[in-house]
Amino acid sequence: MMLEIYSVLHRYEGTVSRFQIDDKGTVLKIVFGFPMMAHEDDPVRAVHAGIEIRRNLKTMNVQSCIGIATGWTICGLVGNDVRLEYTAVGSSVILATRLMQNANCCVLVNEDTYKTSCGSAVFEKICPIKVKGRDDKIRVYRPVESERRITKKLASVRDSVDILGRDKLIEELRLILQDFLEMRHQLAESTPTHVIVMSGQAGIGKATVLRRFLGFMTDNSNMRIFKSSADAVETKTPFFPWKKVFSDILGVDIKNKASQFTTRACENALGNLLDDKFEKHSVLNDILPTVFPEETGEQRLNAIQRRAKLHELLAAILNAVCAKGPMAIIMHACQFCDNASKDLLRAMMSRCKGFMLVITTRSDSGFSELSDLASENLIMRHFALPPLSQDLSIQLVKKTLGQDLDPAVTDVVMDRTQGIPLYCVEFARLVKDSPTGALSELPDTITGAVLLRIDRLLPAPKLILKIVAVAGRD
Repeated sequence: MMLEIYSVLHRYEGTVSRFQIDDKGTVLKIVFGFPMMAHEDDPVRAVHAGIEIRRNLKTMNVQSCIGIATGWTICGLVGNDVRLEYTAVGSSVILATRLMQNANCCVLVNEDTYKTSCGSAVFEKICPIKVKGRDDKIRVYRPVESERRITKKLASVRDSVDILGRDKLIEELRLILQDFLEMRHQLAESTPTHVIVMSGQAGIGKATVLRRFLGFMTDNSNMRIFKSSADAVETKTPFFPWKKVFSDILGVDIKNKASQFTTRACENALGNLLDDKFEKHSVLNDILPTVFPEETGEQRLNAIQRRAKLHELLAAILNAVCAKGPMAIIMHACQFCDNASKDLLRAMMSRCKGFMLVITTRSDSGFSELSDLASENLIMRHFALPPLSQDLSIQLVKKTLGQDLDPAVTDVVMDRTQGIPLYCVEFARLVKDSPTGALSELPDTITGAVLLRIDRLLPAPKLILKIVAVAGRD
């Protein structure tokens, strides 16, 4: 049982802060977001981990009650010379305990957790409950299943309304697509591969621009589009974003575990795509939901040979798809790609022709490590998305609110948002909920981003920051 729990926590990078066994059963206190282990999506990780732990324990016929609460805590050493532990204390910890006590063999979360995780899981709202230590009833929600909403986040958008500060970029992308399709019509699969890299910090609007660009792509009915996204949780999973791409190419469901059924489905699809060039090999098991038997004897390959063989087979698949018509591969959030996926990315760019590759990343360099691949057979374009100007930031806040701003609020827009579109939207919501609070408070999204950067500082810079925070600006 403990192995199942710890395996899930290792994947989502949660920490067991306390473990005890008494007459009521086994109780674990799990913390997401300890200093040096903080993530911008810790509430999401906690919800996904809770769902998986409960599902895994249920298969073992073990009942579990899980409570999850998001909020401020104080982290530090508690105890004495006999027993000393590093833990988190605070009202949110107590609330999580109360939710666990009220959970009837399910997972319960508080409202703050629901707000930050509703885009990554399906929740069921239940009646408010009264818990010990609280005067008022609290709103609680029950997550019923995880939902990786990659397809929704990367859904194409056909909209004539301009995007503030991004109109020139979107028009330039449209022209690049038009040139690619014209070259494709003239040169067929001999068309140079077109690589577009969009970079910028979190919340800068990469996904928004990408959705509009996808809208242009879908207007061409002959163009096949394969979308995928790297995941912060899956940075240690080899080939994670590529698995969805090749599963979609072959028409198999990535959620299905590898079995004889999925192997036959992949085998038939590969046979139709490659004809007599199709080669069964165990290296395909690393990417596809197949169970091809391992080679033995002289046919057995070492690690370097397996890597080269995998790249060769996957390049053959992409080239076969490109030969049938124009194709685009979308790779979102590539800052979370594992090393194997980056290596495969380089291989596909150098071995394949006639397709368009669109990459988004938070990397300031914009995947400059790929620039050495540029040649007459590969055209690369890098677009770094800058923050919005002060005027555009104010316009975005007004547009989100649907009304004019108070002069006092207008003066602090740039100071609070730094021209980041996502922060502008969150700031507008704060203004709507609490006009006076907008002058002294930060939205949770901005606070979380700032705290994440602080938590990841080394001890010396963090100490300086604490001293400056106490001393103040004066």
